[in-house]
Amino acid sequence: MVSSTAENQPVFPSGTYGNGIRVIGKSTKFIVAGCVGISFLTLRNALVLNMVVGALGNAIFNKGLKRVINEARPDGAKKPDPGMPSSHACSLAFLSSYCLLALFTYLPPWWPSIAPPPVLAIVVLAYDYISLLYRYYSGLHTIPQLAVGSLVGVFNAVWWFILCYTKLTPEVDALLGEGGVPILYALGINAFGAIVLYRELRYKLMALLGLKS
Repeated sequence: MVSSTAENQPVFPSGTYGNGIRVIGKSTKFIVAGCVGISFLTLRNALVLNMVVGALGNAIFNKGLKRVINEARPDGAKKPDPGMPSSHACSLAFLSSYCLLALFTYLPPWWPSIAPPPVLAIVVLAYDYISLLYRYYSGLHTIPQLAVGSLVGVFNAVWWFILCYTKLTPEVDALLGEGGVPILYALGINAFGAIVLYRELRYKLMALLGLKS
């Protein structure tokens, strides 16, 4: 349930529940980016490479869609760019969907029995939901903007995973060989992904290069 003031501005729940939403919401981009980056640098296989490439394509597509739709964020939002569909929701939904599909399809033999895929799926979905609640309560997005962003992310993750499963992953694995993605390439792809996905980092880099934002 969500609550609003008379002016239709969302209000954070009080107590432990509201504090939990704040903690999870503020840390989401760091936790998700960290997990993706560490997974890629550790595994460096076709499955994770395709996830990273798909996530970047999904993010770029959503940013273009936002500019085409050009729907404003809620009144008083701190960010000036359009809000429909939510980039945060789109990226989170893509990564969560791709990872869960991969886990159900390629469950590794070393996976701990204490965390079966169905249980992990519930945890991931709950985490995503709380993260999106933070975006709503913070006044960054409306519920429709978050919902459409999530749908776009899920749709892109499903068709991209099917394409990877049926064609791309075996071919890329054969191309990479046993060594996987070279570590320097993996570092470069991670850096490029961070620049594409995070506005603050992109602006700092442009300022450092003397370019206008």
